Amino acid sequence: MASTSTIPRVPEDVWRPIFLFAAGESTASRERIALRLGAVCRCWRDIVLDSPDLWTSATAFMVLGKRDAWAQREHLSLVLERARNRNVEVLLVPDPGLGVGLSAHRLDPDLLALLVQHMHHISRLDINTTSPSSSVVAASLQGFNTFIKVKDSGLEELSLNGDWSAAGTLYGVLHLLQVSKRLRTLAIRGVARGLQPGAAAFIREALVLPALQTLAVSHHLLKWLSTRHRLSMPVLKSLAITGGYAYDREVLDTLRTIPPSLEELRLEGCESGDTLFVGLSDKRLLPNLKKLGVDMGTVGDDALVSLLKARADPPTFTVTCHSCQRLTVRGWKAMAKARMQQDLYLYPPSEASASSSSETDV
Repeated sequence: MASTSTIPRVPEDVWRPIFLFAAGESTASRERIALRLGAVCRCWRDIVLDSPDLWTSATAFMVLGKRDAWAQREHLSLVLERARNRNVEVLLVPDPGLGVGLSAHRLDPDLLALLVQHMHHISRLDINTTSPSSSVVAASLQGFNTFIKVKDSGLEELSLNGDWSAAGTLYGVLHLLQVSKRLRTLAIRGVARGLQPGAAAFIREALVLPALQTLAVSHHLLKWLSTRHRLSMPVLKSLAITGGYAYDREVLDTLRTIPPSLEELRLEGCESGDTLFVGLSDKRLLPNLKKLGVDMGTVGDDALVSLLKARADPPTFTVTCHSCQRLTVRGWKAMAKARMQQDLYLYPPSEASASSSSETDV
């Protein structure tokens, strides 16, 4: 008897955009959706296997046992091969299913070696070796040195979170940055003290990131790179200095190495005081700066008002401060006024609204 199912009768060209839409709307990663769709029937499996756009994201977990690590490598290899050189986003995190206190996770070097083979079509790489429920053995972070073997990188976004002081050196990461000429967004978070100076000497030429526009990095690591004059970011637009206490003068010295293209500066976890604000009042430092965000600060009214006045022409500069205990009503009003002037400057009222308001006044 002939099958009465209507699923096989629908052309593949109809199913394929439906699958892509479903994968885009789901909160799960694309490869998880593709695996579920492919398990429905043979027809859907053939469509999924012939749709490389369904395999443009992959999530792998850092686990405990060797068998589990092998399974994660196989899963990631499967996704990267089925993507057929499409740009792929890869997320590597500790296994969330393991309980608190299990600290035996290891960053599998074979997993990183697999990434090296496909780095030419990995557009986004996010490796997080820390989480609230588990951690990764710090010594295994030496596995990042396998990135030295990368010859061609298609990275546009890179995010790394780990204990870099325990990792000892950043040879592999620095080399990966060096060959990632299309990198637009970079975030390196985590502990960065105790870095070995030899890692900077490993790069014989200047570390040039020609396309980088957004950078989030700890002050210690940024200073470590900048003081050796090996970091060049000619089109940088946004900088977030994260974590760790740093004196205002140290931050100012580091900012003097930042290109004048910078438009947004965020200080996260740094107690910003009067010295920093007074230093930024000199428009020769970061002349195109339009936005300053302070996570917590000890700045007073006088330094804040002085900064806003110094950068008031044109009125496109604003300051936000989430926890500035020394500010009074005068300081908060000055910040609010600067934001209002910026809105009026960037979005002036139209002639129609201006004429209607004048008629109303009459």
